Amino acid sequence: PPSYPHPSPRPQPQPQPHAELSARACVARAGDFPAATTLPSQPQRIRNGARAPSATAAKMGNAFVYPLNLFPICVACCAGGLKNIVYAFGLGYGLSMTANGLLAYLNFDPSRFKSQAAVLARAGHMLGYVTYGLRLFIFLYMRQASDSYSGKMNDLQAKSDNMSIAPKSMIVVSVGLLMALYQAPVYYHAKSAARPNAVTWLGTALWIAGLAVESVADAQKMASKQSSPGSFVATGLFRYVRHANYFGEILYHIGMYLNGFPSYETWWQVVAAGLAPAAMIQVMFGASKSLDQRQLAKYGMDPAFQAYRGATPRLFPFI
Repeated sequence: PPSYPHPSPRPQPQPQPHAELSARACVARAGDFPAATTLPSQPQRIRNGARAPSATAAKMGNAFVYPLNLFPICVACCAGGLKNIVYAFGLGYGLSMTANGLLAYLNFDPSRFKSQAAVLARAGHMLGYVTYGLRLFIFLYMRQASDSYSGKMNDLQAKSDNMSIAPKSMIVVSVGLLMALYQAPVYYHAKSAARPNAVTWLGTALWIAGLAVESVADAQKMASKQSSPGSFVATGLFRYVRHANYFGEILYHIGMYLNGFPSYETWWQVVAAGLAPAAMIQVMFGASKSLDQRQLAKYGMDPAFQAYRGATPRLFPFI
């Protein structure tokens, strides 16, 4: 038979210098690495063409959301002060306290706590913000809309109209910052795992009592002013202290600070949580002195007022 030439063998590719590193050799076994070493997964490296954020960046993003977002929220609540400065100090104050309580509740995880008492103490603390803020907002709105208060509102509006936008903006930002700082007591309280103790419940009792005293005193004073606009108020709780509503608010601020006191873990937290309550207490002392001077100028010649002023404490009953 005819012979056919054998086909010449195909030339084999020459091995490259690193050809011995096969794909299998490139995959390391778990035992070849220290226990703390991990390889990044594909979703961590690139997702949809964008690099995934690191854990540090994610933590920074979450930290910026809460509680730092309270500052712009509280400034927005006080923005009515750009029209009339009293709206920043009053209505904005009430809205900001309400926002503090609501945001604290929305970021609260009760499953972290095994004790129902711990959950109750923190939920009650948050409720103290919301209740106080809503009550204050409703009361101030009703008072500012009343006929007996219309003259004072007109004076405040005229004063605001004479101010430029710069000082109004400073007032709005300053009050908003103070209200955002008021988040500290409940923020540290909700963040900590500390169990409630006697100081916790003492704080709860004080802010409830203060809220009740202020609410009753405000209602009594508004009713008295509506019936006798030109007379001073010496009935109800005002028989025991000349500025019963301010006394109640001081009790409230002390209680809100003490409510979270067992959860303040460092000296910095002790100071930071006390900044806003201490500032508000100082405002109450200043407001009572200012009101004293106005009352003295208005009723100073009235013997009944002189007797009332001499026999009734200014801010703290029975002292």
